[in-house]
Amino acid sequence: MGTNSNMSNGGSYITIVIILFCSLLHLVDIQAAPQFNFSDFNLTRDQNWLVFMGDGATIDYRALQITPDTVNDAFSLRNKSGRIMYKQPFNMWLSDDKQASFNSFFIINMKSINESNPGEGLAFLIAPDLSIPDASYGQWLGLTNAINDGKQTNRIMAIEFDTEKQDYDPNDNHIGLNINSVNSTATVSLDDYNIELSSKEGTSYSVWVQYNGTSKVMEVYMVKDGQPKPEKPLLNETINLSQYVNKKSYFGFAASTGDPQVELNCVLKWSLEIDDLQKKSNLLWLKIGAGIGAGVGVPLVTLLILCGVLYLNKRKRRGRGGDEESKVLGTQLRWLPGMPREFKYKDLKKATNNFHESMMLGQGGFGVVYKGILQDKDHKSSTEIAVKKFSRDSVQSKDDFLAELTIIHRLRHKHLVRLVVPGTMGYVAPECFHTGRATPESDVYGFGAVVLEVVCSRSPGISINHHQRPYSLVDWVWMLHREGSIEEAIDENLGNDYVVDEAERLLLLGLACSHPIASERPQTQDICQIIAGTMPVPNVPPFKPAFTWPSMVTAFSSTDTATPPNFSFDNFSQAEDKDSFQFLGGGATIDNASLQITPDTTENVPNLLNRFGRIMYIHPFNMWLSDEIQASFNSNFVINIFRKTTWNAGEGLAFLIAPDLSIPGASNGQWLGLTNASNDGNQTNQIVAIEFDTEKQDYDPNDNHIGLNINSVNSTATVSLDDYNIELSPEVPTNYRVWVHYNGTSKVMEVYMVQDGQPKPEKPLLSKTINLKEHVNKQSYFGFAASTGDPQVELNCVLKWSLEIDDLQKKSDLLWLKIGAGVGVPLVTLLILCGVLYLNKRKRRGRGGDEESKVLGTQLRWLPGMPREFKYKDLKKATNNFHESMMLGQGGFGVVYKGILQDRIINLVLK
Repeated sequence: MGTNSNMSNGGSYITIVIILFCSLLHLVDIQAAPQFNFSDFNLTRDQNWLVFMGDGATIDYRALQITPDTVNDAFSLRNKSGRIMYKQPFNMWLSDDKQASFNSFFIINMKSINESNPGEGLAFLIAPDLSIPDASYGQWLGLTNAINDGKQTNRIMAIEFDTEKQDYDPNDNHIGLNINSVNSTATVSLDDYNIELSSKEGTSYSVWVQYNGTSKVMEVYMVKDGQPKPEKPLLNETINLSQYVNKKSYFGFAASTGDPQVELNCVLKWSLEIDDLQKKSNLLWLKIGAGIGAGVGVPLVTLLILCGVLYLNKRKRRGRGGDEESKVLGTQLRWLPGMPREFKYKDLKKATNNFHESMMLGQGGFGVVYKGILQDKDHKSSTEIAVKKFSRDSVQSKDDFLAELTIIHRLRHKHLVRLVVPGTMGYVAPECFHTGRATPESDVYGFGAVVLEVVCSRSPGISINHHQRPYSLVDWVWMLHREGSIEEAIDENLGNDYVVDEAERLLLLGLACSHPIASERPQTQDICQIIAGTMPVPNVPPFKPAFTWPSMVTAFSSTDTATPPNFSFDNFSQAEDKDSFQFLGGGATIDNASLQITPDTTENVPNLLNRFGRIMYIHPFNMWLSDEIQASFNSNFVINIFRKTTWNAGEGLAFLIAPDLSIPGASNGQWLGLTNASNDGNQTNQIVAIEFDTEKQDYDPNDNHIGLNINSVNSTATVSLDDYNIELSPEVPTNYRVWVHYNGTSKVMEVYMVQDGQPKPEKPLLSKTINLKEHVNKQSYFGFAASTGDPQVELNCVLKWSLEIDDLQKKSDLLWLKIGAGVGVPLVTLLILCGVLYLNKRKRRGRGGDEESKVLGTQLRWLPGMPREFKYKDLKKATNNFHESMMLGQGGFGVVYKGILQDRIINLVLK
């Protein structure tokens, strides 16, 4: 080539130095695009992006159904309220001067039912959290209720589409701007605009809601769907959102029906565009900088330019080849995912001790790799890095370099770059304690621990005391995520010097990687895209799922077991026990040291009408492995079904085994919170319940009985309680203790019941053979359901609850033990004899290293990962008789060699 390739001669040898140094915190300036667009809705596709609250909110007929979607049963539509909210919050403001402008477009359809009076209405909503007030049906539009309406602490803003006139409304066909109240700040009647919100035809309307964060003006445009956007808004109102909504708020819809006013409240399309306040803040600083530049005048600008030219010339004279090629390649590097961090040549030169031979790690086709140590500015800490010094006599081979850089960047291999040192408490995936093996999934778990440690500045292995309860790091962050305050986990030492959305995305990624079930963790390639902001974070459930131990038969499956199979609550505390339960339906809560399945009030009877709820233990349990292997369980609880003397008792309470943590819509009244008119009797319900029924239906013996229910409220077996001196809902509050037993071997379900304080009866009230495997999921949840009717109301309370259930892992192990014992003494003796002969044969064939391997064998087995053992002769051959050319390095206990096993072409490291 006509050039001198000797580095000591200088000449025209060009050196390029590049380091790939990716850091999680380096990505905090990437902002997810704050917008979304639903051209229609699909429950399977979209349920992870939306949160459904209230009575019957769901997706059906490719639309959001804010209240129940049925035209055949107007009764089931009465007094319902619901919300459907986009799951992720948005930054609404940084200060009075920095507010997010947004534009939301949606199509609504509010259809009146048959001859019913339409009502009550629908609202576009900005709210502080993902919840809905109790008793927000009727005039309250799913926004507020009689207790909190008008309170500043609501922190809500809504555009209402109102179809029922109240004293404070202009008519029953208007829109309004609502601030913390259903009494609108501004209203516009729609009668003059040829718009009828709730018609029998079910007309669809296009709506645009626009807010200007600078002028602080809210505008609402509305026309029949298919018509162009009007030039002028129907509603135009000045409002400073920073005074009324939280800094981080949620967008969505709320709606309600009344009695007898009912309608269908649907949203067919929805899109949202909102300012990225991070970019807006950066733009403000740019304007400030420009303003300063203009103010200091031309002389200073000229001086700065001159200094810049002189500095660049100085750098050019002092530059080394690598700087020239860095300029050439700089723009091309930016297309790579992950954006490599660049360092000054002098810093890398210092980090590698002037690329000293002692720092050399290896040599490849394009240059030498050196170990480097980068000192932080305060010299209190340092970071070890690898620096590859590329050597070329021209920049014409940059394509080769980029190709290699791309390959390095995309490398994914189980032997490369282990994310954690294995064995450290808090970093080890739960399945590793059972299998003793590291996997790509367990590496992801360890990576999740590191992410949480970095963002929270807390060690995964140290307990965190929160409200007088100890939490591990992952449990603490999960708890904050569930409560909608995950930002509290961010390292407080950062102050405000971070991008909130980025930090929260990393926390959610850390939780996703820390999923107790290995198969639910994200893939490595997905993690890179999530960090870069090119892929959304996987859905993280509000409650941490239970880890399930792999069974003996399928050692690498995590679906065959459950959490510790027992619990006991002598009473219930909202502060201490709420994390143990999922509360479903309107009004389910903990109050007065009891589980209140339906609302707990004796003063407001209308608030008790047509309510339904479930309270489920948050962790599932394994119910069966096969027909032969089923879990036996014993559940003991105390119930109180209370009514006032002036009340008609109804409808009832049930002990429930269910497939998931959900509740059917419109399961009030006779449906007991178990089923509804659409799904009652469906085998896909996968539920079994013991009902305590206080209202007679056509299929019931009376209004005071218990029953065994399978996928339906029409019981398989019933027992009247009149002959047992038991009145489920007496005028005098009475506690009853109940035992529900299931024998997984005989497959018999038994129910015992007495007044609390009396001994358990010798004979059950109900005894029925049932094969649970045929009716419930392999993994199912335990809990309670209840409902009230109209006018039948009662309080449905559980005061105590315990559960003991078989550990199917132990039961499976016992089965294998029985099989082993059944083969008899002769076969066992034969196996022992064969084992002795085999061990003697190995002893005779042993060579050098094999002897020491035997000595160390038992000691090695305690190590996580279970190292694979090889014959000494195979290792000797793999390392070319431990030749010095195969030597990688030397430590305190010996030399490390590279080895190649020929049988499977496996590279290994041998000490």
